[in-house]
Amino acid sequence: MCVNLFTDTLDMSSNDKIAFSVRLKQALERSSRTVETGTQLAIQFNLRYLGESISQQTAHKWLNAQSIPTDDKIRVLANWLDVPFQWLRNGDSEERLIRLEPLNNPVMLSDEEIRHIQKLRVLPEYQRVLIEKLLTEFALMKTGNSDR
Repeated sequence: MCVNLFTDTLDMSSNDKIAFSVRLKQALERSSRTVETGTQLAIQFNLRYLGESISQQTAHKWLNAQSIPTDDKIRVLANWLDVPFQWLRNGDSEERLIRLEPLNNPVMLSDEEIRHIQKLRVLPEYQRVLIEKLLTEFALMKTGNSDR
């Protein structure tokens, strides 16, 4: 895999492109806005992307398995469409059952916890890292394991 600096897309195998296109279409079908064409996708994407706008042709290529966007664009798509970045990019599932000790005791999440997780998922990675560090510090303070 390499990045083509002139087209702002990833050079990947045709199977990867097809799989990405299928996942993108699935996510778009779940979206509250109807997005069926490259033109509609380009318009909606450009409203959310802070970098240089994409063309209708670029969006058409994403939908028709001709190219895959770069990670920064996939992250915008994932945030907009409320799907995990890794799933949209690679098909990897980020869905994991949260467990406490012992391992056979799954934790049920409250509605409030689920809302927090949903909000966390749409944040840029650097903000998620900051929040993780903050939560770790709070947990250490609560258990008395903090060096401070």
